[in-house]
Amino acid sequence: MKANILVYDVGSTYTKGAAFALADGKLTFLARGQHPTTLENISDGARGAEAEILAKGVEFAPDMVRFSSCSAAGGLRMVAMGYMPRVTAKAAKEVAMTAGARVMEVVSADEPPEFREEVLREIKPDIILLSGGTDGGDMANVLENADIICKVHGEGTVILGCNKFAQREAAEKFRAAGIECIRVPNILPTIHELNVKPARIAITSSSSTRSPMRRACRSSVIRSRIRPSSRRRAPCSLRASCLPRAATSRRASAA
Repeated sequence: MKANILVYDVGSTYTKGAAFALADGKLTFLARGQHPTTLENISDGARGAEAEILAKGVEFAPDMVRFSSCSAAGGLRMVAMGYMPRVTAKAAKEVAMTAGARVMEVVSADEPPEFREEVLREIKPDIILLSGGTDGGDMANVLENADIICKVHGEGTVILGCNKFAQREAAEKFRAAGIECIRVPNILPTIHELNVKPARIAITSSSSTRSPMRRACRSSVIRSRIRPSSRRRAPCSLRASCLPRAATSRRASAA
């Protein structure tokens, strides 16, 4: 029986292919194959998956139809850490705008350290925007957050846009912990000034190196229509609407 339908899924790591035979209204699965996703040309990965299917003895019909989808990750997950909640939230929103990032949570100095640590462990952000303190202002909160990030030691990149007088010490902590860090000018150099453009550019640059597959899927065609995957990300147990309430309950229990 020859395959007359071939379905691909282009993922961030692997491109998978599955061969089917449709005859008399009956769909029969024949074989599957996979190949590491190729960022330069995703068609190469698709052909690799095809080759694995052919190696299993499956023959392709001359009129075989190909379909494809893309399940590669979308925007980068971002957590913003700062000193004042309102200011940090506003800065995070402005920085993430058009930069290819999704603000998953905003935490401030009002939250206990163990709660900030829990947020990082639960969300596993791709980007951590570390702000806080005007130039010449608070340094303690920035360094405390730097210690928390080093303790969790995820795979995310830290955009260091805090009090310029705290940046060198914070960057040294990240370097010692092996955490990628990009220093940018303070996003809040004075209480009345918001400077988000350098941080936005840094996130855009990080997005181009950490999550290139979504753009590749949009720009390439494997002789078929590229359909965005309907797969949804697993729900996070620390939903944004629950975080302040969780923090409040922690403080109440501590008291």
